[in-house]
Order: sequence, then C-alpha cells, then structure tokens
Amino acid sequence: MNKKYMVMFGTVIGFVLIVLLTVTILSSCNKKLSNESIEKKMVSAAKKYAEKEKVKTGENVTVDIDKLVEKGYMKELSKYTDDKCGGYVKIYNNSGVMNYLPYLECSKYKTKTLGQKMIDDSLTGDYENVNGGLFNENGEYIFKGKSPRNYVKVGSKVFLAFRIDAEGDLKLLYPDSLEQEVVWDNKYNGETKSRTGENDYEISYVKDYLYNYVYKKYSDNVKKHIIPKSICIGKRENSEIVLSNVSDCTNKIDNQYIGLINTSDYALASLDKDCTSVISGDCYNFNYLKGNLKHTWTLNAVKNNTYQTIAYNNGYLRAEDVGELDSVQPVLYISGDEIYDKGNGTKESPYEFKEFK
Repeated sequence: MNKKYMVMFGTVIGFVLIVLLTVTILSSCNKKLSNESIEKKMVSAAKKYAEKEKVKTGENVTVDIDKLVEKGYMKELSKYTDDKCGGYVKIYNNSGVMNYLPYLECSKYKTKTLGQKMIDDSLTGDYENVNGGLFNENGEYIFKGKSPRNYVKVGSKVFLAFRIDAEGDLKLLYPDSLEQEVVWDNKYNGETKSRTGENDYEISYVKDYLYNYVYKKYSDNVKKHIIPKSICIGKRENSEIVLSNVSDCTNKIDNQYIGLINTSDYALASLDKDCTSVISGDCYNFNYLKGNLKHTWTLNAVKNNTYQTIAYNNGYLRAEDVGELDSVQPVLYISGDEIYDKGNGTKESPYEFKEFK
C-alpha cells in the first residue's frame, strides 16, 4: 500500500472514530433515567436545599421540584425523562437526623407511599369478616380483626400499625414488651401522703423513661423516621366506658416522639359487635392486639383520684396504682409518605420502605 492510500485510509478511520465519539457523547447527554433514579436525584437535590436553608430540628418542609431546579440543585425533569412529570420532596429533621421522602408523579408513573399501599391492600367495609382489615372511621383508618396485614419494619425493628390518622401518619406499636418493668410514677403524692406517685403523664416517671431510656437508644436509622406528634393524655372517670377516643384526647401534649397506647386503641381493634365499651370483655374477641399486648401501661389516667392510671391486663383495661410495676410497649409515629419498597404486611413479610442514602 503506497503512502497516498495510507493517508486516505487513516483519514477515513479518524473520521469514523470522531463520528462514533460524537454519537456516544450525544447519547450520554440525552440518556433518560429510571423513575427510581430520578427519585434519588430529587433526594440529592433536597439535601443541598436543606443544608442551605437550615431546616430546624422538629421541622418538616415540602419543597417542589421547580424550586429545586430554580435553586440549581437539579436539572429540569425533561432532561431525565420523556414522560410529563412533577413532584416534591418532604424533608424531615427528626431530632437532628434528616429524612427525605421524594414524591414523583408522571403520566405513566406515581411514587407509591407506604400509607397508600396499606390502604390499597387492606381497606374494607366488611365488619362481618372477623379476619379484619383497614376500616375508614371518622376520617381515620383503623386496623381491626383477628389478622389484618399491618406489620411494618422500621430499621431492624418490626412494629404493628394500628391506625393511619387524619394527617396520613402511621401510629405504630412495638408488639413486644421491654425487658424492664417500670412504675408509671413514684413521686410523693399529697393525697395519699406517701410516695405512691401521681397520675399526671406530663410529669410522670414513665414519660421520662420512654424518652431517655427507649427513644434515645434507637439508632439514627430508626430515629430519622420517627416524627413528633401530639399524643392524647386525657383522663377517664371510673364509670366512663365510651368506646371512642374522645375522652382519651381531652388533653394533649405536642411534639412527642414516643408514647404508649390509649385506652381506646385496644377496644377499637376488635370486630366483635358486642364490644361497645372500653371495659367490655367482648373486646377480647376478633382482636389482633390481644396477642400483642402484654400487661402494659396506657397513657390515660383515672380522673377520680391522683394515684391511679389505666393498664391493659389479660384482655381487660383496669385501674391500677401508678406505683406498681408494669411492662412498657412503646408507641410512635412515622409518616405515611414513607416510600413503599416491599412486603405485604404479614409477620413473615412486613411492609418495608425505601432508605435513601
């Protein structure tokens, strides 16, 4: 091959390589992402936003994609997908631990939240089916019956969801009692003239114990999902047996990360038609909580005196002296906007949500 042909051959090869390189670069620039990858981009952008805007402890902020694009934290969605999309990220600062929940809605895709997944799987109006499910009552969703699918994994711990409240948040119970039994309170009581304790939850020993010896010991991977809520600490008359949570909620305290069950929670989980009061023995029937509650304290005290509160014991709610020893089963809330990952809510396959690093 003479020199002329060698030059021509080299030129052609060089041209072909340039064309291939250009095509590769253009393809890379126009490469579309999966919806899951877009959600991760949203989280990455929201982290930059939260760092810049300094989201405070206990605060939650919703920032839409347009704002993240405007601030330069991510590109327009059209750069990532051919689908028509919008969305937002919810940012939670829970005790200084950040949690980011992206929500992407497109014409062909919608992020599935944990709360919506549970509603889709279990919502029913069939009160005759004692196996139960999720029931819409007074603007809230309540799990009832013998075996609803309501197990949820948070970090390495498995909880039971027993309601989705009006704000869409999940109220969870730890189904095992903690190793140590504790008094509800043990302060000096002016009524009894001894250290029998007082039945005021706001200043009780059990409140401090839950926060300092239970909540604080959770890993950051659990804490970041626990949201502060108002909890019901109303007192009941000894004769007050109404089934609803109205009495439980005559008094509330805000911004609580951990608590206990309310007196109405146990009874409302039953599907027995004769369970018409919080002290009815019939509430033991067709009630998944009976196998998951130990001899345990509730948040709600007796209104008739200053030294007794209400405890669950073997299928019944009873007034007990606050200075006695009972087990503690923590109750906490997580957002219903956690992003569903896998699971069907059974004990063997609890619901799990996505963790965004």
